[in-house]
Parts: sequence; C-alpha cells; structure tokens
Amino acid sequence: MPNHPLAEVFGFPADNLSVEAERYRNNKLCPYNNKVPSCTKDKAKDPLGVCTVFDGDSVAITGPIRFRQDWFIVEDAARFFFPPHTSWTSLQETRLNDANGQSAGNIDFSWSPTTSAAASRILAPWRFKASTSSATCGDRSSATWPTVCAART
Repeated sequence: MPNHPLAEVFGFPADNLSVEAERYRNNKLCPYNNKVPSCTKDKAKDPLGVCTVFDGDSVAITGPIRFRQDWFIVEDAARFFFPPHTSWTSLQETRLNDANGQSAGNIDFSWSPTTSAAASRILAPWRFKASTSSATCGDRSSATWPTVCAART
C-alpha cells in the first residue's frame, strides 16, 4: 500500500509510469468518456485529476466521470430499473431546479424508456398530477425538458 491515498491519477494507477499514463497526465486528459477530452474534476483549467482514492483495501470513486467507463454503470442501472427488453436512453448532467426556478444542482445521470408504450407500462403503478408551471417544470424550450413534473398521489 502506498504512503498516499491516490489510487488513480488521470485514469491510471498512481504508480503507472507508462508512456500512455504520462501522456494523459501531461495533457490532463480523461479516459472515461468525459464530454471533452480533458479532465474537468474540480477545475477545468487546473483539474485535480484524481479518479479514485484508496479506502482501506478497496478503492472509492471520487468523480462522477469515472462511472462512465465503458458505460457499465449506466447499463447496469437500466437493467435494474426497467423490465427486460426495454429500449432506454440516459441523460447526463441534467439541471435540477428548485420550486423557485433556481438551480438546485445537477443530476449526474437519469434514465428514460425510449418509447411511450414502455413508459406507460413502467409508470402504470403510479398516478401522476402533471404541472405546467414553469417554476416547477422548467422551461419547455430548454434542453432539460421534459423534466419530470409530477407527484405521486
């Protein structure tokens, strides 16, 4: 076990000194499907670059981009939430507004069935009251529409 908590730096084990690992570190690149080639953990101009840290004998992910490796977590979550053979898609970094329309942060990932038939089948146990208030549903012309604007009754 090293004398520091860093398990991965810019996508490679901290003790990996390969040409590829050094290239990622020197150029501050992210190998985990970030929206841009560069790491953006903490700051875009001077990123932290730490993907995981040691937690005893295990490692803990410290940045949400690390979850995008090969999209396994997105696929596993969809398999957990949806019935078999459901077509689905995922959205990343969806802005979440509070009741006053102010930003309450971002949702790292969200999933949705891609057909209305699938959505109806999955949501059938729920009864929803739709809201059209822009304060609670967001701007319908924005990239985040349709925002879930419903409450369980």
